[in-house]
Amino acid sequence: MSISKLTKAICLLAVGFLSSMWTMCTASAHDNGKPVIRLVGVGNITGDTRDLSGFDEVFVPAEGTSDDEIPEGRSFSNDMFGGISAIAWTGEKDLYWMLPDRGPLDGAVDWTCRIEKVRIAVDGKNSSPIKMDLIATIVLHDSRGIPFTGLASAFEATETNTERLDPEGIRVLDSGNVLISDEYGPRVIEFTASGDFVQELKVPNRYLVANPGVSKPTENTKNVNGRASTRGMEGLVVSTDGNLFFGLMQSPLLQDSFRETMDSTPVGLNCRMPSFDPRSNFGAEFVYQLDAETNKLNEVLNCGPNQFVVIERDGEVGEQAGFKKLMLISTKHAS
Repeated sequence: MSISKLTKAICLLAVGFLSSMWTMCTASAHDNGKPVIRLVGVGNITGDTRDLSGFDEVFVPAEGTSDDEIPEGRSFSNDMFGGISAIAWTGEKDLYWMLPDRGPLDGAVDWTCRIEKVRIAVDGKNSSPIKMDLIATIVLHDSRGIPFTGLASAFEATETNTERLDPEGIRVLDSGNVLISDEYGPRVIEFTASGDFVQELKVPNRYLVANPGVSKPTENTKNVNGRASTRGMEGLVVSTDGNLFFGLMQSPLLQDSFRETMDSTPVGLNCRMPSFDPRSNFGAEFVYQLDAETNKLNEVLNCGPNQFVVIERDGEVGEQAGFKKLMLISTKHAS
């Protein structure tokens, strides 16, 4: 595995919406010349840390949109830092974009979608090698200037409200704009660093569901094509030359899966990795084959021409997890 161009990587583990743990690793050469990954340190931000949005709304979950139970004595507000889906270097010194997902309680609240600018200072010689500071909170707006919402029931935009957005992947372009992938759509949207809408890349209808719903039982059972519920475009990456963008589906599309009945869980091995150019032209589709039907994909990182590192894991956590791996893949000789 050659990671000469992967000089620094940040691996993210988001634990629900209440805490986020950050692990910083660097690539370095071993005695035999082979690259190794070395742990530098761990930083932690609690999910109920107040961000810089200035929102003071306390949420009341919408009935029927979430299976999560609200812990006794807990409340959720619109200025929570929350759990983070992805991270990307801004291109400026030690500043990074962190991307919260659709908010607490699995889309049951009218969460205002945003990105967080965080300074991550790393000093390997310090006893606490990672220092993190929140610098800014940027709200994401649609083409009309209305903030996107994480609310699962917001299927369509109205005159006063926007459609739903479940941000999962983020990458920074040479212009400083950011690309964000959406698990609800799935979609890929370009924003300015100020959160203003620039363009939406066109995704073919075969990725979309005809009958959206607020949960897996109300989406998967009513659709035969498109992404499986909450298994949309999880990863996003830009090619080395900046001329192609790749999305990574978390699981196989419904038409690429098998179900005993419409009520059964869709299972399959072939996850699609579609490509786009900066002018929104849809390009080639590649297939990533899972090691097991119970696995799913979480993140993809460019590490050289036609080479990517992908996180593949099972759906378990802690000691119950049996499969968590970094996979090196190449599209160079793919058909």
